[in-house]
Amino acid sequence: QKFNKLFFDISLEYYGRRYVEMERLQKALEEELTNIAPDCRRKLYFLLTYNGDEFIEQVTFEKIMNVWSTFTANDINNDDQLDVNEIKMMWWLLDGKKPVNAKLEREIRIMDSDGNGTIDRLEWLSYLCSPSVPGQNQLGSKDYFDFELRNMFEQSDSDKDGLIGQRDIINLIKLEYDEQWRELSNDSRFELGPTITRLANKIVREIKGSACDIMSQQINW
Repeated sequence: QKFNKLFFDISLEYYGRRYVEMERLQKALEEELTNIAPDCRRKLYFLLTYNGDEFIEQVTFEKIMNVWSTFTANDINNDDQLDVNEIKMMWWLLDGKKPVNAKLEREIRIMDSDGNGTIDRLEWLSYLCSPSVPGQNQLGSKDYFDFELRNMFEQSDSDKDGLIGQRDIINLIKLEYDEQWRELSNDSRFELGPTITRLANKIVREIKGSACDIMSQQINW
């Protein structure tokens, strides 16, 4: 709430939406985040300015700060690190259900880039960013937080195990073109079915490798 108020207090309304100049917003956040490590603050500003605009809209700001605040809310001892129990609670809150242990263990391995067994704020932010070029996942890489892609992944992951398979990807493609899909006749949908399946298979092969078994492969975020 305090970040939303901060934004509102320095923002301007334009055609029903509120915006803030990034330079002004960064100065305001610097005053609020004095207890946060500089590299974490830089990562936050990097996410806020990934599209290169001089202004940021309220909706975008709130989504990114919600990710930031989720970490803070679960950092019970305020050491800027999450242990296994804190991460478990965080996933519980995010998914609305108790996380599967297999998912918890897998995602911790992915997030824990330094292998120390805990997740710091920078690792959390990097994990939630859209995947970057392999080998370039450090601060300053070409990663960014893609809200739509993340939301689509979460919607496709119906059982909340952190994995999607070929059928999920097919549904994800349909979700991306939901409006156009609903306007198609049943015959047109039937004709497009094989094309969408081939596209889903291509996506799986691009991510998992050309020799993989399409039907058995699953993809995490």
